[in-house]
Amino acid sequence: MAAIDVPLPDSVHVITGPSGDPRTAAPAGAGRWTVPGAEVTARHDPYGALRLVLAAPGPEGLSTVALRWRHHPGGHRPALVLGDAWERSYGELQ
Repeated sequence: MAAIDVPLPDSVHVITGPSGDPRTAAPAGAGRWTVPGAEVTARHDPYGALRLVLAAPGPEGLSTVALRWRHHPGGHRPALVLGDAWERSYGELQ
């Protein structure tokens, strides 16, 4: 299996609180997106892996984070990247 370079996402969408309404997070600097009550930070670690830091200090909490890219990671053919959580999700992931 070949590795791909995953760039920072073009947009971030989050769901907070009991309403379940998705909201588009506003860019707040390189690799940082915010909505009222939540913040998502993305950065590459020294090995090139994309790492996310999620913060939702308010009482609503954070239930879903969706990252979106306008192009294919690595500039190659479409890629589907699944982590080990896929096996435990029973196919209920987006």
